[in-house]
Amino acid sequence: MARVVVGVTGHRWNKLRREDEAALRLRVRAVLESLGAGGVLYSMLAEGADRLAAEEALTLGWEIEAVLPFEQSRYERDFPSSTGEFRGLVSRCVSVKAAQAPGYLAGGIELLNASDCLIAIWDGNPASGPGGTGDIVARARAEGKRCVWIGAVAPHQVRELR
Repeated sequence: MARVVVGVTGHRWNKLRREDEAALRLRVRAVLESLGAGGVLYSMLAEGADRLAAEEALTLGWEIEAVLPFEQSRYERDFPSSTGEFRGLVSRCVSVKAAQAPGYLAGGIELLNASDCLIAIWDGNPASGPGGTGDIVARARAEGKRCVWIGAVAPHQVRELR
């Protein structure tokens, strides 16, 4: 049986509530478990949803492949207060690569193209810029890719987008 390959997109902590983190982790873990054992998670490892999903996937024995929107040293400047956390996750990835073209949109498209399914930890609003969560979800839906939406706010309802 082939391993499932899942991409994750979602909001950073500015749109997620830290006090809801435990509940959100439970939802992410449940979705990953429902998708199969020993899968591969593609993530850009941004603060918030990307890292949370990667941590849960690692706990479940999944492999992580990072697709960064920029070269690592450039990308680290986007979150200077959590560079250590980022590097810790990078060290646990089976592969780390920068998107062929720099930028969040290019990274999101590569992540989407590599995935069988997309998990979106999302508030349901349009993206605030190219490659934002809403943009990647819209692309996944347009391509007919399976997409599991986990609400960004409690109670973090889970639903499949068709």
